[in-house]
Amino acid sequence: MSHMENTWVGEIAVTDKRVLFAGVAGRREWAYGKWLHHEHHEGMARTLITVSNRQKSSGIAYAHGEAPQVRLAIDLALGQAQGRHGEVVHGARAALEAHDRKRPTAPTGD
Repeated sequence: MSHMENTWVGEIAVTDKRVLFAGVAGRREWAYGKWLHHEHHEGMARTLITVSNRQKSSGIAYAHGEAPQVRLAIDLALGQAQGRHGEVVHGARAALEAHDRKRPTAPTGD
């Protein structure tokens, strides 16, 4: 498993061109045109990103409660930039439907 050192605290923005991190210590961006790979770590609220202009992967960590929204925003924006938006939307809908099928029924209020 990869090791990520938490060094900066700040904000992230997902745009139509890149993922951007801005913190007190500096700024980092991952441009979609240089994007090679990313991995959302299940069970951890973080995403590791590999781009062609850096030797090492780096990434972002976020609150566990925000993980689904952050991951979907990254996947949708990257998919749009790479011409795969429909594929990403279809995958997200399929995952949501699978989740709904596994959801337990609500207890009755007898």
